[in-house]
Amino acid sequence: MRKEWRAISEHSYRNNANEEAEHVKSRLSDERTIYGEGMGSQDIDFCSRDILQQRLRDTARQREELQLIEIELRAQTIARPEIMDIQNSYEAQLKEQLQEREQYIQELELKVEEKDRELRAVNNEVK
Repeated sequence: MRKEWRAISEHSYRNNANEEAEHVKSRLSDERTIYGEGMGSQDIDFCSRDILQQRLRDTARQREELQLIEIELRAQTIARPEIMDIQNSYEAQLKEQLQEREQYIQELELKVEEKDRELRAVNNEVK
């Protein structure tokens, strides 16, 4: 079954009975088919529908992926300051421990130098 929408020429609205036959002839030549729905166009419609459904699925999948990326970026944005605070705190602790150990090493070096002087003094007395 084929349905059509037709646009016909203006003279199709004439009501004169004498012009009816002429009207039929002119209608055949003047009309334009604007829309047709039949077996061939249904195949196209099904293909178009399949394509549109695939595009819709692809778009929905892309949307989900973008939402996941957005969630991840928001989480990173929220977590970043906390991570920076932890990192800065850790670096400060390491720096403090390093300074304490350097100071301890310097104290040990001073003790070693003092013991070396004492040892030399004892060796000089023994000689």
